[in-house]
Amino acid sequence: MTTLTFQNTTLSVINQNNQTFLTASDLGKALDYSDADRSVRRLYTANADEFTPEMTALVEMQTAGGLQKVRIFSLRGAHLIAMFARTKIAKDFRKWVLDVLDKEANQPQQKTAVDDRAGLRNAVSFLVNKKGLIYSEVYQLIHQQFGVEHIDELSQEQLSQAIKYIHFLTLNLDGLFKKGEEVIIPEYIFDAIMKHAKLAQKLAEKVIYYQEKQFALLGIARHYRSNELTSRANSLLSEFSYFLHEGEKLLAQQIENPSLTQIKKISFNA
Repeated sequence: MTTLTFQNTTLSVINQNNQTFLTASDLGKALDYSDADRSVRRLYTANADEFTPEMTALVEMQTAGGLQKVRIFSLRGAHLIAMFARTKIAKDFRKWVLDVLDKEANQPQQKTAVDDRAGLRNAVSFLVNKKGLIYSEVYQLIHQQFGVEHIDELSQEQLSQAIKYIHFLTLNLDGLFKKGEEVIIPEYIFDAIMKHAKLAQKLAEKVIYYQEKQFALLGIARHYRSNELTSRANSLLSEFSYFLHEGEKLLAQQIENPSLTQIKKISFNA
């Protein structure tokens, strides 16, 4: 289910932790407010203490104006907003929301079997091999996108959407940034990049070290001690050394100026 319809208004469903959420804008339209988004946000602000974290949240969504923070409401949150609303249609909307909640409660989630998920696993494997990514990170993207902790929690509909999502990443991952383009990233993302780069560097160093020990134990001469694994480890070591060096320079700038809250310029030259 990707949309709901209340009378003549179509509302887009946002899946958040396997729960149905509606945007403030759609909710305002359904309640027949002329300034839909702002009216609902005003109602929420005036009565925020009555909402639990399970009833509303701020999420980042792609909008006509770009990536923005959008307030969303669960069906129970939408019902509470409608309790505060004074439009003529609010009473009918409250009844409709309760009907939808009843249907959701009586409709068991259709989970997927291992064989059903073969297509998704194949799509993930193709993306990992084509882009040189890590399986756990790709699956984490799926978990975040669909609000689940494991892919076996995906419904049949979500499974189909997840495969399309991975295909989209496969086709568009290289084109997200243009060569030489400068992008702004939050500080926590920069910290994560540095952390994973250091881990990758340490892993490469260990691979090279243990390969050397293994070759020595086998009595293989040094000039024969080259294989695909050590070659890739050396390439990884060299590649991440450059990025870590650049990152350390940016960190030094931040130490000199603690007011910096984000890394201003990162050149993408891949």
